[in-house]
Amino acid sequence: MTESPLPRRIEITTAVLLSLAGLTSAWASYQAALWGGIQASHYARASAKVTEASRLSIVDGQAVGTDTAMFLGWLNAAADGDEKRMIFFERHFSPEMSVMFVPWRAALPEDVRTAELKDGPVPPMPRTMHAEGNSAKALQKAADAEFIEGDRANDIGDRYVATTVVLSTVLFLGGISPILRRDSMRMAMLVLAGLLGAVAAGFIVSFPVAGL
Repeated sequence: MTESPLPRRIEITTAVLLSLAGLTSAWASYQAALWGGIQASHYARASAKVTEASRLSIVDGQAVGTDTAMFLGWLNAAADGDEKRMIFFERHFSPEMSVMFVPWRAALPEDVRTAELKDGPVPPMPRTMHAEGNSAKALQKAADAEFIEGDRANDIGDRYVATTVVLSTVLFLGGISPILRRDSMRMAMLVLAGLLGAVAAGFIVSFPVAGL
């Protein structure tokens, strides 16, 4: 009596399925680890940029505070008609304040003491922006972009991890199939494992690949 080739084919199919599932799971785990490192790198750079942006914002705030104090000093001198003090403050304005002050001063009467109520309210103090403030804004924008990339890397890594869970199920199903008594049940188990493996492989192929 000729022995049926089905059991042998099932054994070969099981071995191939388990090998492919193991290799694919190892690749997915490897990619998940790489994307985890990419995520950490983006977050680290983002944190460094946020820290530097905060430092520059403080420096800019101090500079703006000095501008405000000098401007108020000039207003008090102008209200007293003390031209020497006015000139003193004007000479000690920061370059940024000097640029903003010229058009602001041009909008006022020559002698602010003679200004009448009908001339309207005094224009608001010119808002200066120092180089540190501009740099802080640019760094904060760059930090936001780094955080976005970090979140993207984290999402990709999570998707790779999810596929390893599916592949673990494939390994489980393929591993228990030999203990089943009927060939039909073993084959059904392998078909189910193969379908799950194909789905996991399809997802993995669609994921971005991280390089070293």
